[in-house]
Amino acid sequence: MSAPAARVLLAEDEEHLGTILEGFLQARGHRVHRVTDGRAALDALRAADFDVALLDVMMPELDGLDVLRGLAALDDAPEAIVMTGNGTADVAVTALQLGAYDHLPKPYRMAEVDLVVRRAAEKRRLRREVAALRARLDAVPADDVAVTRHPPLVAALAAARRATPGVPIVLQGEPGSGRCGLARWLHAQSGRGPDALREVRCAGDARRDAAVLLGAGDGTADALAARIAANGALAALDGISVLVHDAHRLTPAVRAAVLERLRTTDAAPDDGPPRPRCYLTVASDPDVVVAWPGVRVVVPPLRDRVVDVRPLAEHLLRDGARRQATTPPVLDDDAVAWLERQPWPGNVAELRLVLELALLRARDGRLTGAVLERSAAPAVHHPPLPTTA
Repeated sequence: MSAPAARVLLAEDEEHLGTILEGFLQARGHRVHRVTDGRAALDALRAADFDVALLDVMMPELDGLDVLRGLAALDDAPEAIVMTGNGTADVAVTALQLGAYDHLPKPYRMAEVDLVVRRAAEKRRLRREVAALRARLDAVPADDVAVTRHPPLVAALAAARRATPGVPIVLQGEPGSGRCGLARWLHAQSGRGPDALREVRCAGDARRDAAVLLGAGDGTADALAARIAANGALAALDGISVLVHDAHRLTPAVRAAVLERLRTTDAAPDDGPPRPRCYLTVASDPDVVVAWPGVRVVVPPLRDRVVDVRPLAEHLLRDGARRQATTPPVLDDDAVAWLERQPWPGNVAELRLVLELALLRARDGRLTGAVLERSAAPAVHHPPLPTTA
C-alpha cells in the first residue's frame, strides 16, 4: 500500500518543467502550490502548512539552499527535497547538511519524484506523531505530580517553592515522570495566573532554538551574541514564568546564551518589575543531563517511588470517572499489589492510560488485578529500566 498523498510546495522557475511536474503530482493525488522564485517559496511556507517542499536550487531572489536555511526558523517545517541540474556531490552534501530529506539530480524520472515525495510526507507525519506522543507523555496534569509521598520529591518541591524568583528551576527526569506537570504546579503555587506561563519546546536545532528563545534571526553564529538580550521568549519575562521543554537538547552556544540571559534577568534591581521564573526540563540520561545552575528537582521514575503508586492510582481513577460521568471503582488489594509490581517504563503517563482502559472493564464497583493486567497487556510487560543516579 503506497504512502498517502501530500501537500506540496513546488518551487521551480523553469516554466515548462514546472507545469509538467505540477500536473504530474496533481494527477497522482497530491495538492500542489507552485511558485517560481525562492522568496515566494519562503513566503508560502510561512503562510501555509505543507508536508513537502520541492525546491529547485537555481532560482531568482533566493536559491533552494537559501530557502532550506530559512526553513530552520519554522516551528513545524515540511520535509525538503532539493532538485538541481548541477549534480555535483557538493550540492547534495550541502543540502543534506541543511536538513533536506533528499536530493534529486536532473534529469529525474517522474515516478521517482512521486515516490520520494510520499516517503518525505510519511517521515513528516511520523515526526509529528512522535512529537505529539512526547507531549502526551510529559503532559501529566499538575495535581497528579503534586500527589506524592516520596520524601526526596516532597523536599525538592519545598526547596523549589522557596527559591528566589529569577533563579532557574531545573526539573530532571524521564519522559512521563511528571517534569512538565510539576513545573506547571509550581507555577500555580507562585500565585501567577495560567496566562502568565509561556511554554517553549527545544528542537536541538541551534538556529530555531535561538530564534524561539532569544529572538536570533537568520545569520551566522557570530551574530548570535549581539541579539540575545533583545528578543525572543526570554526577553520579556517580567512577572511571568517560562517553561523550557527538553533544555538538554540545546546546543552549547545557545545554552550559553540562555544562561547569560537568565543571569541578566536575575540581576534586575529590587525596585523593578517582578522577576520571572524559568523552569527547564531535562532528561535523566547521565550522558545528556546539563549542569544548569539553579535549583534542581529530580523527579524519580514511578518504579522508584512505589509509595506514590496507590495514591496516584486512586486520584487518576477519580479523575477518569469524573470525565466518564461514572463512580470511581475501589481498588482491590490484589489490584494495588499488581500496580506496585510493575516497572512502569512510561511512568505516570502510562499508569493513567492503563487505568483509563481498566475503567471501561471495571465491574460491580471494584477494580481487580486481573482487569488491570488485561488493560495493560502488552504495554507494561517490559523489564525494568536501569535506575540512573
